Amino acid sequence: QEHTCCAAFCSVPTDHQCQVCYKIFYQHKDIVFVVCPSYLFVDFEESDKRSCFGLMMEGGGEAPTRPPKIGFGTGYFGEVQRLVDNLATPHYQPPALPFDVIPPCVAQWRGDPSTIPEMGSADCKALFPFQEGVRYLNHGSYGACPKAVSKIHRKWQKFAEEQPCRFFNDLLFPWLVHVSNEVAEFIGAHPRDVVMMRNATTAANAIIKSFPFQSGDSVLVLNFIYGAIRNTLMHNITPHGVTLVEIPLEFPPTAQQILEKTKDILAKDTEKKIKLAVLDHIISGLGMEIPVPEMIPLLHAHGAQVLVDGAHCVGQIPLNMTTLGADYYVSNCHKWLCSPRGAAFLYIDRKHHGVIRPPVISHGWKQGLHSEFVWQATDDYSAFLSVLTSVQFFKALNPERVIAYNNELASWACDMLAKRWGTQVVVPSSECKAMGLVSLPEHPMYPVSFEGGDLIHDHLWHQYKIEAMIFPMAPLKCLVVRVSAQIYLTREDYGYFAEALAKLCGLATIPTL
Repeated sequence: QEHTCCAAFCSVPTDHQCQVCYKIFYQHKDIVFVVCPSYLFVDFEESDKRSCFGLMMEGGGEAPTRPPKIGFGTGYFGEVQRLVDNLATPHYQPPALPFDVIPPCVAQWRGDPSTIPEMGSADCKALFPFQEGVRYLNHGSYGACPKAVSKIHRKWQKFAEEQPCRFFNDLLFPWLVHVSNEVAEFIGAHPRDVVMMRNATTAANAIIKSFPFQSGDSVLVLNFIYGAIRNTLMHNITPHGVTLVEIPLEFPPTAQQILEKTKDILAKDTEKKIKLAVLDHIISGLGMEIPVPEMIPLLHAHGAQVLVDGAHCVGQIPLNMTTLGADYYVSNCHKWLCSPRGAAFLYIDRKHHGVIRPPVISHGWKQGLHSEFVWQATDDYSAFLSVLTSVQFFKALNPERVIAYNNELASWACDMLAKRWGTQVVVPSSECKAMGLVSLPEHPMYPVSFEGGDLIHDHLWHQYKIEAMIFPMAPLKCLVVRVSAQIYLTREDYGYFAEALAKLCGLATIPTL
């Protein structure tokens, strides 16, 4: 490429001229528009074009050659799919980032693993921005983002606001491809099969709205399916004459029970009307992991596709899309991977790429899966970009170590709470990972209803600064607490919770830990 424009401004060596050229263009506000893609000038009068280019030249002259782009964004939607297709080749190079996305603490842990904080220690809790004195026992609802990751998140937002047109038009898309590539590696998938989404519910909507339902079809779900996904299904399948078939869980629920009931339902479906199964990998309301790896082959043999709602899974359990074999998989990064909220992924098996459309059709339509999903509207993409940091943060802490700590703490907490209150662990700890479910002691002030759950929740917060998820479990006719374990929590935190709730419910003196 010729560097006429660079020559007009500086004498930097040729191999650096393109980068410097872009910096100069964007630092001189009078000529910022000159670096926009050339098609933006098609409606300009020739005199206007000459005036624009004249600003760039010391004394006028011929219009300079446009410098090579260092990235690409809106207006280049088709390039996204081509870049994704190129990821597995030796030619692919990750894009340069505008700043270091590895927090100092992560760099330190990598260099000296002995500096990694102990799980549950004060140093570990200090990684998160909780108010002093708060016991945050409900990580499962919305997650919690470490301070170091939030700092990088704000840097992405600041960078975008410093020059929005450059961010969206010239730089964004290779960075988003880089994010999906890193997420794909983390979950054991090919990058061509992974796209980023706002959240798991949005991702599931993409599959359900795109699925080619026919009148008379059925969809298999658990009777404890997540409410938002049930609503999505009913909204989309009812007009097509499609029905739901539920796997009825009975207490105490077990993986073996789910497998046997699934086999029974499939055996009765002699006409093979079940075309899609929507499975909650970890049931939100129970904290229970279901036997998805064993269910998928059964459903495929029956001719059904499988959408796995793994909203709680990435970061809570190891994932490998290649060996799992699901047709579709969705998960939130903001929960157990601790990214900023507004980041999730959608895995789509390659044989379905031609069928699945994003919830919002936009400029990338018919230009390939990634070109369609990468942009559905002008939006804040900083949460997606911050997943790069979340993944590295999680890896530096050692995922196996984090998962083992959380699983052990959740199991211990469930057993301890049930013993102290004289109640029961609703779901056997062997069926759960970093969450669990325990019934609460009865008290006339707290009826078995959502109102009763809200009341005891509010009392726990205002009197003890405890955030806990309390709700009614109708089949058991009792209130329950969903336990969530995370590295900033300890046995002492749950001991404090046990004592606080016992006092609210008027129980006798509680034994010490």
